[in-house]
Amino acid sequence: MNKARERRRNARYYVTWPVTLENVDTSQVIEGRGRNLGRGGALVELPYMAPVKVDQRFKATFKPRFNDMLASGVLKGIDQRQVRVVRVRPAPDISDGLQRVSLAFEE
Repeated sequence: MNKARERRRNARYYVTWPVTLENVDTSQVIEGRGRNLGRGGALVELPYMAPVKVDQRFKATFKPRFNDMLASGVLKGIDQRQVRVVRVRPAPDISDGLQRVSLAFEE
């Protein structure tokens, strides 16, 4: 049996937080939902027809459900970040009308 090798260097945390992406070039806003979040990036689900392409840059605003997570430092520096799209693919169940977009946090 072949097992896919994990390529991530940092742990991921599974979330279901709303996220807003604002295109840095056009100011177009796309609403979606975070799926997981780590030190280097995030996976978000967006509407399937949302105009997102690899290498586009956005300002991502994550909206955690609990303010105490921000206060405790869990999201320190992650609640609003500049991101770059690194992968776009349909969600596992295409009938959901979603696409999964991998984002890399920029320094």
